[in-house]
Amino acid sequence: MKLTSQVIEASTTYTNPSKQATLQLRNSNLTIIDEWPTSYNYDALDLTNNNLIEISLNEPLPIRTLVINGNNEFHQLSSKHFPFLESLSIMGTNVRWEDFESWKFPNLKHFIAIDTPLSSIKNYRILVIKQIPSLEVLDFEKVKQKERLAVKDVKVVDEIDEDYKAQLIEKLKNTDDLLEIERIERILTKK
Repeated sequence: MKLTSQVIEASTTYTNPSKQATLQLRNSNLTIIDEWPTSYNYDALDLTNNNLIEISLNEPLPIRTLVINGNNEFHQLSSKHFPFLESLSIMGTNVRWEDFESWKFPNLKHFIAIDTPLSSIKNYRILVIKQIPSLEVLDFEKVKQKERLAVKDVKVVDEIDEDYKAQLIEKLKNTDDLLEIERIERILTKK
C-alpha cells in the first residue's frame, strides 16, 4: 500500500519524549513511500512494522527523527529525502553493510541498528562511525574518542561471505522485483 493523505489522517500523532511532533504510521501495511502530502509537517516519523521496500520522494522532508524498525525490507535510504535527519533507528530490519555504505547523513547524531545483519559485521561500530562521522550515539552507547581514532586503521568491508553470496544468488533466482534484482546484482558484482 502507498502512503496517502487518508493514511496520514487516520494515523496517530503525538509528542515524543524529545518534544518532537511525531506521526506514527506503525502497522499501516505501507510498501512504498513515493509522495508526501506537503500540508503535513512532523519532526519525527515512525514507520515500524510495515512492509516498506522503497522510500523514494521527489521533495525532501523536514523530518529530524526516523524510526523504520522491524519487518521493513527497504535497502536504500537517501539524505536527499531526509537532509535534516539527526536520529535514525533501523532495528530489526535486514539492512546489510552493502546497503548502508551508500547512506550519507551529515547531521546524523543517533543511530540504532541492533538486530540487523549490519550490526553483526566485524568492526561494526568503527565502520559505522567512519561512515557517519557526526555520530554521537550508536546503539544507545555514546561514541568514544578511542573509537573515533580507530577509524583511521579499519578497513571497509569489501567482500561478502560465501553463505551470504549463496543466499543472494538463490534470492535472485526467485524474484521478479526489478529493484531487488538491481540491488542483488550490485552487491554480487562489487569489486
